[in-house]
Amino acid sequence: MKKLKLFGYVLMAMAISMTTVACGDDDDDNNTKQENTANKNGTEGADNTDNADNTTPTSTPEEQKAFLESTARELLGKVQASDFKNISDIVKYANENYLENRNFNSDPVEDWFDACLKVCEVTSNDNLVRRVYKAANFTGCFEAGSRGWTQTKTGGDVLRFTFKDANGNNCVLEAKASDSYKEVASPLFDDTDHKYRWNPETSTYEYSSKRYENVIAVPTEITVTLTRGSNTLVSVKVNTSLEVNGNIIDLERDNYNVTIAAKVNTYEVIVDKAIYKGSNSAEVSTTIKKNNETLVKVEGKVAGKAKLTYKQDYYGDRVVDDIEVEPGEAWANVNVLNKVCVEGKVTSVKNLIEVLDDAEDFRYDEAKFNGCLASANEKIDMKVYYQGKSSADSWVKLIGSAHRGNSGMKYEPTPAIFFADETRYSFESFFDENTFKKVIENFETLLRDFEDLAD
Repeated sequence: MKKLKLFGYVLMAMAISMTTVACGDDDDDNNTKQENTANKNGTEGADNTDNADNTTPTSTPEEQKAFLESTARELLGKVQASDFKNISDIVKYANENYLENRNFNSDPVEDWFDACLKVCEVTSNDNLVRRVYKAANFTGCFEAGSRGWTQTKTGGDVLRFTFKDANGNNCVLEAKASDSYKEVASPLFDDTDHKYRWNPETSTYEYSSKRYENVIAVPTEITVTLTRGSNTLVSVKVNTSLEVNGNIIDLERDNYNVTIAAKVNTYEVIVDKAIYKGSNSAEVSTTIKKNNETLVKVEGKVAGKAKLTYKQDYYGDRVVDDIEVEPGEAWANVNVLNKVCVEGKVTSVKNLIEVLDDAEDFRYDEAKFNGCLASANEKIDMKVYYQGKSSADSWVKLIGSAHRGNSGMKYEPTPAIFFADETRYSFESFFDENTFKKVIENFETLLRDFEDLAD
């Protein structure tokens, strides 16, 4: 139970302050003020920029803590697992009666799928099978009867499954893709089947291999819907624009642009921007709504480059070894209910990681550790705003946390929140289990409700 509480505590600290929370051992919740004083005089005061800029907040640390707590409870109060019960009931009924029911004949669907795979084959011999997966090859209409699936239509431009729910209502799951698409290939999609078979005539094992190469035709638009009667319960629309050199994925040169509009009952998830520019950057913008009210909006952008590296496996096949990423400047903005906003910038993610790695190396050397921490904080600019104000109310930096280890005092970086009155608190002491007890309880209840919904 304690682990679950700590998990909820961490998640809520992330959700409300929108920064990475590092949790160590439990501290006495009653020592918050004493810890703050120690921070100002000891190692945890490695960052001396207590007031990060010249703005003057209008709320005290205690008022901000209370506001964060009330905002967290308000956010949790707007999300109920029961909002998804109608969909959960349909999924459970479909699983039990159509998908996992051995007495329900699924042969028509399986035969159709095998035939679709055959249509996708452009090359097939003893050594190579090459497939191009197109949405247009996976179309048709099926209807669930009392004993099994029946294919009611072949071809067309949609894939549709019609079935009944537990109350006898007609439900339709449908997927439709655009005629336009972009073919993409990569060793990531491929595989080789290696076999050794015993030949009794020669009393030896004979080696053979078969290569499977897969090309995916990504449609420029695909829409998936779930309806019950005349009501649309789920709708997802994905639009893609891919600029690929030839058709082989090359993360150093490709450009990808994806937008997503998903709606589940009264909830919406809108990804109006997911852009990857292989030469220099990636950015995203996502909004979560309920009943047209924006609950959370997240925006971010990072400069840098990424590339796939390759190697030869045991059989000499060229396979993907790793994805190398070299991130540069990063920016993020997270807004909760238009009441709490966290905006952060890191001048170089790569350099920040290197400095924090150095801090780990110097974890038993206080002076060198503090030097690394000061360097790390120079690369971080993260501020917290309330109620849409343009001036920051608090700031987030890293401080040092000291623990006695086997080789002496051990120092670790931990995030802390700073205020204009020159006080500061580690996340663990600021987001304490006493003040946020109701938030944690509500979060745990919500988790249990969703777990019960899935059972």
